[in-house]
Amino acid sequence: MTDWVGSVLIVDDEQENARLLGALLNRAGFEVHLTADSRDALAVAQAWHPDVIVLDVDMPESDGYQVCAALKAEPSTESIPVLFLSGMHEPANRVKGFKVGGADYITRPFDPNEVIARVALHVRLAQQARQIRTLNQQATERIAQLEAEVQRRQSAEAALRLNEQQFRSVVERATDGIVLTDERGAIVLWNQGQASLTGIPATEAIGQPIWEVQWRLGPPETRNQASHDGLRTLIHNALETGSASWFRHAGVRAIQRPDGDLRLGQAWVFAIPTEQGYQLCSITRDVTAQKQVEEALRAAKLEADAANAAKSTFLATISHEFRTPLNAILGFAQLLQNQVNLTPQQQNDLEVIIESSNHLMTLVGDALQMSQIESGTLNLNLNAFELPALIRTCIEMIRLKVEEKGLGLRVDGLEALPVYVMGDEQKLRQVLVNLLNNAFKFTPYGQITVRLHFEPITLNDGRAGGQLLVEVQDSGQGIAEDEQKRIFAPFVQGEAGKHAGTGSGLGLAISRAFVQLMGGDIVLESTPGQGTTARFDVLLTLARANQVPRRRSSSAEIPRMAVRRNYRVLVVDDDYAARRLIVKQMRAAGCAVQEASNGLEALSLAQEWHPALIWMDIDMPVLDGVEATRRIKAQYPHMIIIALSAVNFESEQRALQEIGCDDILPKPVRREELLRKLAAHLDIAYVGHPVEHDPRPTPRSTDTVDLKQMTKLAPEIVAGLREACVRLDGNAALRVIGQIPDEALAAFLVRLVRQHRFDRVLALVPQPPEEGS
Repeated sequence: MTDWVGSVLIVDDEQENARLLGALLNRAGFEVHLTADSRDALAVAQAWHPDVIVLDVDMPESDGYQVCAALKAEPSTESIPVLFLSGMHEPANRVKGFKVGGADYITRPFDPNEVIARVALHVRLAQQARQIRTLNQQATERIAQLEAEVQRRQSAEAALRLNEQQFRSVVERATDGIVLTDERGAIVLWNQGQASLTGIPATEAIGQPIWEVQWRLGPPETRNQASHDGLRTLIHNALETGSASWFRHAGVRAIQRPDGDLRLGQAWVFAIPTEQGYQLCSITRDVTAQKQVEEALRAAKLEADAANAAKSTFLATISHEFRTPLNAILGFAQLLQNQVNLTPQQQNDLEVIIESSNHLMTLVGDALQMSQIESGTLNLNLNAFELPALIRTCIEMIRLKVEEKGLGLRVDGLEALPVYVMGDEQKLRQVLVNLLNNAFKFTPYGQITVRLHFEPITLNDGRAGGQLLVEVQDSGQGIAEDEQKRIFAPFVQGEAGKHAGTGSGLGLAISRAFVQLMGGDIVLESTPGQGTTARFDVLLTLARANQVPRRRSSSAEIPRMAVRRNYRVLVVDDDYAARRLIVKQMRAAGCAVQEASNGLEALSLAQEWHPALIWMDIDMPVLDGVEATRRIKAQYPHMIIIALSAVNFESEQRALQEIGCDDILPKPVRREELLRKLAAHLDIAYVGHPVEHDPRPTPRSTDTVDLKQMTKLAPEIVAGLREACVRLDGNAALRVIGQIPDEALAAFLVRLVRQHRFDRVLALVPQPPEEGS
């Protein structure tokens, strides 16, 4: 235990964090007081008046910014330095902290030594500031007394001598350097603080012209005749006019001591009027240690930024290395699924391969998204979409698994939602699917309830919008109280998740980052043994029907595509397996195909063969896809180029679009997505159905079909048909429809499936009764 060096008030509602920080500072020699209630912070600070207040930003009653503003508004506490403590790294949060009066901003997780150094620095500065304020107050009082005593000549000399002795005694004890000149500029006061700072004793300084001593203390490279004469002129003008505004808060200056040691001093200079003219007084504070700390912090930030950049580069590289072989595994496994002579066991084995590959791809995607979040490069990708349709899709994705597990699934408030909205559809879907999967995974029995509410508001830009409130409640195992505090941290899983052996511990961390980016937040309430409720809210803008993009059809079977012309398609990829996979799929679709292994070959084939569409890999040797695209587009601006990228960052997508790519297909390449992109850019249609359709109209008349027969289907047919439609598996759907005895109904459903109207089929399939309804 060291000697007590200062007092610190810690305001943090997380008591465990507060106690840990308190113990750390106490061991460093600080007297520490803790309070968990932000409302008590002002009263405690007024009663105790600590040297420094360490204030948590994120608190339930009043956040740290509000508490700091309240402290700065009170005269008794406005001078106490406030150090913000937060897990938020964005520059906007730091700026907000400094705007409300914060002296420093410490982000979690923090380095203990750094925290101790910062607190010690601000304690020392606070104590020195109090000394200066006391000194200034005493000096002001003494000067006022001197001015009054001038009018009383007979007692003036005695009072002046007494006051001068007292003043010198106070000044000598000050830690800051204090210098006073007479009306001619000669030094008459050079206290011990100034002697310690400059290395020049008072005996050598007193009586010397102030400009001579100050000039000698400058770095050698600044000592020339011009700087000497300029400094002398400035000081003479101040002594004659009493105007020292150009000196006040003169800033930090380098001080070269006679022993060669270089110090940094923060100086304040002002003029004092006398009967004979003006004197100059300067107060200089040694800020060498402070600047060293700031420089160390800057260096640490640069090092951290470099580390983040290196990590992002590594993740992008490793993502490419993972996605390239996954592309071949998934692609050829999907092609094999179309083989009619496969045994049920072989079909099951292929499904295991595809499921495992998709899981690995999800882990890689999570790692990349987490890297974007940590580096601050995550952005919103806004588009208009149908909100109820998105939520229904997410619900249907999990409904079959929920029913097979014997759980109830209830959805409240879906009908009251606006139909068309503007927002980040992909991120909203990922958050909702993650929460639904968590509820399903950790609920052995009971029910999952989804509650939806839309609160209309006017956004800051004047547009009509609203706050979407989503609540996912389960009756599962629940989360222990100590786990709830850290469940949103990256790579953190509760005990239930660890026992389940699935997941990377990134889902909730990514979900919270997505929700906060969309203008909301996410919270969990859980009781062990009773269940968990996850709530989140996001801001959305209302949209119109004509703003929603028309959806493209997707094909489950390549042979069902019809090419109206024998299109030329060029496939460019340095990976042989990935290239051959797309070549095979394009030939099966009826296209004429050429292939290239690098951008230089692609450029040559584009000039000689003139393909209608190019699938262009980005990361290739010899000439990469970026430069190849630039050169091809410069010569053939109407040639369609779709980028194949293993790194699916939004920033990279924008960069690829800027160089001329007409579209982007992420790796691993999924067959359905490949066909959607092909149909979107070429004159290709599915058999019996146009390329583009609006999902809202009914596909065909049902006058000759008795749809009531759907309610009479066997449960296994209903379950199988629902599962096939949710998975968009046309083959599986047709196999199930073949078991329906009503030929007219079966023929009608076959037409819908071949038109890829899985949404229409799902709407006709009887839904299981919801619990509580």
